[in-house]
Amino acid sequence: FDAATSISRTPAAEVYENIISDLEYAKTWLPATVTSRATPSKAAASSYLALVYLTLEQWQNAYNEAQEVIDNAGTYNLALEPNFQNLFNADAIDASLEPIFALDYNNFEADDNAYDQTAPMTGIRGDDRNLGGGWSVAVPTLEVYTTWDAADYRRAVSMDDEVSIGGTVVDYTQFDISGHEFAKNNPYIAKYTRFPGPFARANARATSHNYSMIRYAEVLLIAAEAAVELGDNATALNYINQVRARARMGGETQTGAGVTVVVEPSDEPADLTGTVTVDDVLEERRLEFAFEGIRWYDIARRRIGNEVFGASGLEGEKPFFSEDDYLLPLPEDELERNPNLTQNPGY
Repeated sequence: FDAATSISRTPAAEVYENIISDLEYAKTWLPATVTSRATPSKAAASSYLALVYLTLEQWQNAYNEAQEVIDNAGTYNLALEPNFQNLFNADAIDASLEPIFALDYNNFEADDNAYDQTAPMTGIRGDDRNLGGGWSVAVPTLEVYTTWDAADYRRAVSMDDEVSIGGTVVDYTQFDISGHEFAKNNPYIAKYTRFPGPFARANARATSHNYSMIRYAEVLLIAAEAAVELGDNATALNYINQVRARARMGGETQTGAGVTVVVEPSDEPADLTGTVTVDDVLEERRLEFAFEGIRWYDIARRRIGNEVFGASGLEGEKPFFSEDDYLLPLPEDELERNPNLTQNPGY
């Protein structure tokens, strides 16, 4: 108790030193292969080290760690999943070689709804797929959908633009026919609602999804971004185009109305040519990892909030965004408990 009321804030640099030390130790002692991707592995430690170094703008270290994973992908049993939809199919994800470290599903049903709620939070209010429909809590803006190339298979997997409501199949311009107050006429997030697995309850709660915390595609894009910063354009092109090639392979998925569709291979997104920029890599990360909880950290580490939340951004202008918004406030009760703590700027 005394320590909790007397400690001071640790400098960020010192925190990162300890993170790196822990991951280096883990990389040394963790196994090269694991039976479950929910078990940390040597590849997981190296992948997270690469991400930490990317955040710290230590480009050579970030590249080295990512390249170590890529060079040993065969040993680590890693590869891009051929069908992007399988990464978000509770019945298929266990067989995929793409996840490096995953948050594994637990079928334990706790009291007070204490289980996975991602699907209902992102689901369409009043649709017929799951009893009660979704809750329309996290709904992308229309611009996220309309600016995404329709030939990019990832859009078909990531967003629902058609569902069945009351037995009627409608497109996103009529999602409000359910009559629910919070229904929105926008395409919705689809990654967590289409294939929630056999244990899903009403609203697809208690889904049996395993969530990929870091996957092989991210390692490729970490290496690509670091390579751009190091002036190695050929390597950056190679790795970013591997991710784009998978996106145009197509595959089998479903509409929000439950209709199975086969998206044929296409020419989009085409391979990049010429000089790869940091913006190219960040845009690829935005599309590849849409709605996976990664985008904000890219915005913060690259300090691009003014651009992303400006008038030309996909969400429209956020007039009150400032540098202070990259950090959250410390809880008031923690500040009252410990006078040595100082509040973050702007709060």
